[in-house]
Amino acid sequence: LFLTTACEKEKEDGSQLLEGKWNQRSTLRIDYIDNVKQNETTFSYQTGKLVLQIADDGTAKRFTDGVLSDSFYWIVDGNLFITTSNSGVELKYEFSVSELDMNLKWALQSTVDGHVMRSDYSATYKKAE
Repeated sequence: LFLTTACEKEKEDGSQLLEGKWNQRSTLRIDYIDNVKQNETTFSYQTGKLVLQIADDGTAKRFTDGVLSDSFYWIVDGNLFITTSNSGVELKYEFSVSELDMNLKWALQSTVDGHVMRSDYSATYKKAE
């Protein structure tokens, strides 16, 4: 008979790598109208300008220039990083993460005057020191 015990179940979904402080480096935004690409813009940020702090208790905070700008709850479901704001708004991001890098991708879509307007976003982060 062989028995093993573990203090805490190892998180195999990447969520353990998400935990910590992340500096947002850039955001790529691509706009479409009726699935036709309209423009593409990349925004770059200084280290410390936009910081995402992800805690292991399922909470996270976003800071802009050191000032708290948003706080929310988070879970991981497969390759989705799902956030819920205090006002109940849920957002789903596709994510990839390593020891030093994180990428979040999401899209916002609406219909205006019968036209489908969509913006695809891709944000890159570096682990803070």
